[in-house]
Parts: sequence; C-alpha cells; structure tokens
Amino acid sequence: MRKLIDKSKYLGVSKEPQLAEVGSVFRRLWLSSSERQTLDREPGLSQGATFDESRVIERQLRDSQKFMMSKCGEEFVSEVSELLDYYLWCLGQDIRTEGNLLLRAGGRKIPCPRPHPCSSRYEWNLGENLLVLWGFGVCFGNPHDGRVMLRRSGLAPLFLVDARRIDFGWSTEEMPPQRTATEGEWPALKTLLGRLFVALAELEKSILSQALPAHRETCFSKWDKRKFSTPLQPGPQWLRHDITLQSIE
Repeated sequence: MRKLIDKSKYLGVSKEPQLAEVGSVFRRLWLSSSERQTLDREPGLSQGATFDESRVIERQLRDSQKFMMSKCGEEFVSEVSELLDYYLWCLGQDIRTEGNLLLRAGGRKIPCPRPHPCSSRYEWNLGENLLVLWGFGVCFGNPHDGRVMLRRSGLAPLFLVDARRIDFGWSTEEMPPQRTATEGEWPALKTLLGRLFVALAELEKSILSQALPAHRETCFSKWDKRKFSTPLQPGPQWLRHDITLQSIE
C-alpha cells in the first residue's frame, strides 16, 4: 500500500513562500508537484480572491474533503488525489509532445487571452457531457445532471451552483460559483464522479492510441519517484476507482 499523502495538500494550500518573479495569479499549471513546490498551488486561495472569498472557498473544500472521507475512506481519497495530480502532470507532458497529443485525441484548445504564464484550457464534448481540463483541475457534467469541479491534489468535489454556465475562464478565480454537495445528493455526486473517472480512462486510451508505445513510461521516468515505486497506469486505475466508488453506499 502506498504511503498516504499529506492531508493539507487536499486543499491545495501552499506552505512555501511565493516566488516574486511570478507576478501574477496565474501559475505554471502543468508542472509536477516537485517543480511547483515553491508556487502557490491554488490561486483562488491566495492572491486572486479577497480574504472573505478565500475563507469561503477554503471552507467549501474542507467540508467536501470531510464528506468524501466519511463516504469513501481516507485511503480512497488519498489514492484518487495522487492519481489526479499525476495524471494532470502527464497531460502537460502530452501537450509538449510533437503535434500536441491532447489535440490529436480530439481536444479543443481554448487559449487564454492574457499573456504568459496564463495557460490554455482544453475541452471535449462527450455526448451530453462536457469535459474541461486545466492544469489546476477538471470540470465535468451537463446542465441536466449538474457539473462537478475537482481541483488538483484533492478529492474535494464541488458542484457548480448553475450547471448551465460554461464561462469557465482560465483560473480558479474565474470559475462560476460552486457549492458542496448535501447528504441527499451523494447518489448524484457518486454517479457524476464515476462518469468523470470513466471519461478520463477513455481520454487516456485515446491519447495512447496517438502516442509512441513507451510514451507513458517516458513520462513516468520524469516524475517524482519519491511518490510511486512502480509506474502508474492511469486508464485502468481510473476504471478501478470507478468500480470502487460505485460499490460504496
């Protein structure tokens, strides 16, 4: 069993000093954990939001984290958190691959209108659902069933208050208002998260169909080995987490 990660990381709150040269609320979002260790990992909790707004966001994430732990257990929350952090980093490597594997896998690149280091977001229309990826997290869903936002390095899902909105922007500050799920919404949240996990598994399958055979092994060779002793296989692991999630009452 892998060692559980520091719980404080679930909230994405950096304990490291911020780099003065960044000079922006936007971060280098597609980097590994070790590469980002001196950056504030959640702009919405620091420079970009007011003090009151930051406290609201922090409370929502903390409440959601506690809710998920009460339903799924600490080990499951930790494993999904680690996988999401690793997978978003892998997608950053895919972007840098010749031809941009996210585009070759059917993604639509939405460039940020502001100067560097503001990063693009990527979108996929998957039937009635829309999958949106940033370096800081992922959003998934549709107007009827709702949309769920999952930030990097933490299984603390938040529902979008108005699922009809698709003005996502390019940073956590620009996201539409979000809220924690209620106890009565657990079945809907579980279903939506499961569909997200399956969508990420299908995305991985599509990406690998466009990549060289050893592409993911090459990605893993660049990753922080202190976290994992053996290479991760994101596709099968997302499906395994979906099966585990759906078995939870």
